[in-house]
Amino acid sequence: MKKKKLTVCANVVTFNRKELLLECLSALLSQTRKPDAIYIIDNASTDNTECILKSSGYIEMLPPKVLTECWHVCKNFDGVLINYVKMVENMGGSGGQYEGMKRAYDDGYDWIWIMDDDGYPVKDCLMNLLKHSSSGDFLAALVVDKLNTANLTFGFYNPEDNKMISTTKQACEISKDGEIFGVAQPFNGVMLNRTLVEKIGFPKRDMFIWGDEMEYLARAKHHKARLITVVSSLHKHPVAKVRLNKTLFGWKHVKYTGVKLKDYCYFRNTAYWTKKYSIMTLFKMFFLYSYFFVVTRLLDINGYVFFLKAYCDGMIGRFDKHRQYLPK
Repeated sequence: MKKKKLTVCANVVTFNRKELLLECLSALLSQTRKPDAIYIIDNASTDNTECILKSSGYIEMLPPKVLTECWHVCKNFDGVLINYVKMVENMGGSGGQYEGMKRAYDDGYDWIWIMDDDGYPVKDCLMNLLKHSSSGDFLAALVVDKLNTANLTFGFYNPEDNKMISTTKQACEISKDGEIFGVAQPFNGVMLNRTLVEKIGFPKRDMFIWGDEMEYLARAKHHKARLITVVSSLHKHPVAKVRLNKTLFGWKHVKYTGVKLKDYCYFRNTAYWTKKYSIMTLFKMFFLYSYFFVVTRLLDINGYVFFLKAYCDGMIGRFDKHRQYLPK
């Protein structure tokens, strides 16, 4: 009996980065094993993203100037079904991933492959991920620096000895049969089995940015998902521009960008998911940032009050206040 072909739908969230989006789409369509469909979730971009998609042949019509609901159009492009969804407003990365994942799930695809517009998979990424589809239900590509693939974009701790892994070579060395079990960098070339999605649901859409992916990862771990990083599958992604990323007392990194929207969402979202899934991390976070703002930054009262407000919003599950920090 012939084995059923697994279907894959890629989900790409974009906002005002049309050139990067084109780079990502080109990489998806150049895969040795192409996805069966792609959802482009446009978070109400204002840089004429839809126009460049039309001129590139990905869509055949433009959305109306004024939208009162999500606008969806699709087209078969080189054997891949391209779905373009224009959102009414910017819902952030979490809202975009929610929208695309739900649509792909409702369409019945076996695997949902998720990413943002600023990264892209190398040519054999999907093919190599699918080779490990029987081993896990949360399959992750190895996320490498876009400018230097010898380095990882996001380092991670070796689950065996808790040592930091920061290079592609180190990741390959600790892998077993090409897999690193229990490790995944979510939302950057991660592929989710629909059975797992049915079990754990979709990303929490009102988190907006920074921390939504960690909440989803923690939720997956809570439900005993089989997380695997496939070291032969590479996903290129730029290194995040964080103004400060330091370790205090040998504990987790203290991240601080100085950009209020990012910092607020990170503080709030992290407080929310750690309270739910890792209470010790929640306490560590409070101590580390209290020390950071009061001692390291020499009694930065404004910064500390800002942190406390975001932290408390996360503790009580309030998710509307980030909008005050959105660009006007």
